Amino acid sequence: MTESRLFSLVLVPLLAVLSGCSGGSAPQLATDSVLLDFGEVGLGGSAEATLSVDNEGGAVAEIGMPVISGQDGASFSLVNTDWPITLEPGDGVDVVLVFAPAASGVATAEIEVSAALSGGLSGGVDASVTGNLSVAVALLGQGQSQSTGDDDDSAVGDDDDTTGGDDDDTSVGDDDDTSVGDDDDTSVGDDDDDSEAGEDADGDGFADQADGGTDCDDSDPTVNPSSYEICDGVDNDCDGDVDDAPIDGLTWHLDSDSDGYGGQFLSEEACSAPTGYVDNTDDCDDLVAAVYPGATELCNGIDDDCDGDIDED
Repeated sequence: MTESRLFSLVLVPLLAVLSGCSGGSAPQLATDSVLLDFGEVGLGGSAEATLSVDNEGGAVAEIGMPVISGQDGASFSLVNTDWPITLEPGDGVDVVLVFAPAASGVATAEIEVSAALSGGLSGGVDASVTGNLSVAVALLGQGQSQSTGDDDDSAVGDDDDTTGGDDDDTSVGDDDDTSVGDDDDTSVGDDDDDSEAGEDADGDGFADQADGGTDCDDSDPTVNPSSYEICDGVDNDCDGDVDDAPIDGLTWHLDSDSDGYGGQFLSEEACSAPTGYVDNTDDCDDLVAAVYPGATELCNGIDDDCDGDIDED
């Protein structure tokens, strides 16, 4: 696994809607994506991405300033500055974000967009009134180190031009000549750089496994040992496993008593449900198969139907 595999450890459920009572009288937020991928960005640079948020409910929604959190949250920021924003039913807003990597490697975070009925955030109505909700979307980017040595002219000896292969300085390690043996170029096959020997048909920096490299699909530049695994039926990171610990996997919860309802303590991230796992945490006693939401309430001193009341029916 590459260091980018660490990203799979920090992902939470990519879309969570936490609302009061549903129906036509409540706002309901929806996003166009559960994962916002900024791609590869050089250190010192930045990239923008847009998240569309829509009010699909039947009431006006007042959206507060989104909150960015997570291990690398400082690398992501909002462009929008006017908050709160009011959305009529059926309206939407584009939330623009910027990724400016602080270090090379995969960066992850999460943005949460929260809303209330109109006036609930600004004080016009009680913020606890039914209709409050939020959506969470994962943020992903990858910082890339920049090559050094080449710059902006063709003068010989001053180490600052963009011409490749003209060997115009004597510095070692700055990647701007093709001399063999001094380890300061990226040419393949001359044994003086860290590039893999062999053909790299897709240009991703990894040679085909058939030529002694580590690329398990040299026709696809997104498949190589530095890629992260996603749910697509492909071994994206060339580790021999397909869809293992994917960054866009769902959270599944252990159903110990096999009643169709999961508990709240043991979960796994995966593309599909592992054996014995379900997509909910609604069971109030996951060790008793007769206790679950919708079960018949009995006079036994137990909350059989998990509604918070004991022997009420």
